[in-house]
Amino acid sequence: MLDPFKLILVAVLALAALWVWAQVRQQVIAPIDTRVTEAQCDTYGEQLGQELANFERSNRFGLQNRSEGFCSFAAGPDGEPAVTVALADTEPGALYRMAKLVGIIVQLGVVSIFLRLVVDPVFEAYRYVRSKLVR
Repeated sequence: MLDPFKLILVAVLALAALWVWAQVRQQVIAPIDTRVTEAQCDTYGEQLGQELANFERSNRFGLQNRSEGFCSFAAGPDGEPAVTVALADTEPGALYRMAKLVGIIVQLGVVSIFLRLVVDPVFEAYRYVRSKLVR
């Protein structure tokens, strides 16, 4: 027979893991990802000969505020028009792709560590309380 309290405990732990994932994403990964995206846009702007005006990092793996990212460049010194380019069209280099991959691995790793540190003690406490209440 399934224990409804155990199922509730599993659901709470799953929600806690999602919260940890969101926090790591916002507090650790987003600032690093922003810098890497800026560097990618700067490199592409140098190739175009235009100065970077604005950019948005790609956030395709997010649960909310999903975006593909873009780079906007100011008008060039020789009269080139201002242009906005999708981040995918800038042909991101190996550093950009590696930074995105490392970001995903770090997020999953932190959530895994969180679960390893929390699940065993929580279920041990659950078993202890259950044994005292049910005789």
